Amino acid sequence: MFTAGWNQPGYLPETDPVDFDDFDEAKDYVISEIDRTADNAHLVNDRSALDECNDAIDDADDWTDNNNYWQVYCDGYVYWITRSD
Repeated sequence: MFTAGWNQPGYLPETDPVDFDDFDEAKDYVISEIDRTADNAHLVNDRSALDECNDAIDDADDWTDNNNYWQVYCDGYVYWITRSD
């Protein structure tokens, strides 16, 4: 099992973390959430945030299920997956 979510560092998540049976599903969720943030950055022409999000997507795309915790930062938020029981 894996739990995925995102939040501003130092704050509770704005949405409840989501549980997944499969690592790839959790990773797809995180990437889609980062992509949504990138879309918003594009709409307001925030090039710095857009570049950050694109880099975060590239980093997350390389994740494998060999660890217990993964995280990446984009536009002031941390996106994460943790292995859960």
